[in-house]
Amino acid sequence: MHLQELLRGVHARPGMYGLDGSYSAAVHFLRGCDFGNDFALLRGFREWLLVRLGYNSSLDWSALCLRLAFEVEKSGQTADPVSVEQHKRAVDTLFALVDEFLTDARDPHKLAAMYREYQSLATH
Repeated sequence: MHLQELLRGVHARPGMYGLDGSYSAAVHFLRGCDFGNDFALLRGFREWLLVRLGYNSSLDWSALCLRLAFEVEKSGQTADPVSVEQHKRAVDTLFALVDEFLTDARDPHKLAAMYREYQSLATH
């Protein structure tokens, strides 16, 4: 099974994979998948998210995804989801972002362009 298909299945039916539907469970699952792939699965994901946000930050990719899910301003505080609706929104955003990143990461031209944009963020 292709990895993106697996992740779509996990997103659609988290209980089948031992997940409770929470954002933290989804993040831990993805970290485990990354670990199991010698940390190559999400290599560049954080940088890709920063380019998407348009600014540099020291936050981890899981916090950056929450910023995108809840449209948090650059100087705003990122809070963990509390309600069922917030968890759903965060999980939906996370899996959509990972899916889009994995698609972009297969194209070396898109990946190179992303790293150039990231480098310009890092130098400003």
